[in-house]
Amino acid sequence: MPNHSPSRRSFLRLNGLSKKQNISPTSQSIKSSNSLNQKAMDSIDSILESINSSFELEIEDEIKNIQEVHDDQSHRFIAKINILECMAYNHTICQICQDICPSHISFSSSFYPEIQDSCTGCQKCIAPCPVNAISLDKIQQKG
Repeated sequence: MPNHSPSRRSFLRLNGLSKKQNISPTSQSIKSSNSLNQKAMDSIDSILESINSSFELEIEDEIKNIQEVHDDQSHRFIAKINILECMAYNHTICQICQDICPSHISFSSSFYPEIQDSCTGCQKCIAPCPVNAISLDKIQQKG
């Protein structure tokens, strides 16, 4: 049976290499490659660190804004449920708002969520609502 595998010389010629060229990478090229990889990793780390610090600043600003609203004693906020949009009011089992805030949201039955007067307006229930049926209402304080 004839041997159909190419000879080493044919293989090298087909791949544009000469017999004298070293096919495996030298230790110098490995060091160079490692150096480039390290520089790339350092650059990526620097970029990620910059992005992270930027996000931290944005989060700190948001926290300050929310804190200012809560510290202002002239008003407070309370969550409000739009019963036309609320999945539970439309007889679809959903209690995500209560799962997020069980101390301020209760269900009188499986389908009727109620916001308690003790609601602090912390906004934690707004984003998880799958149909955006929860909003905040501003309540003026007496006095």
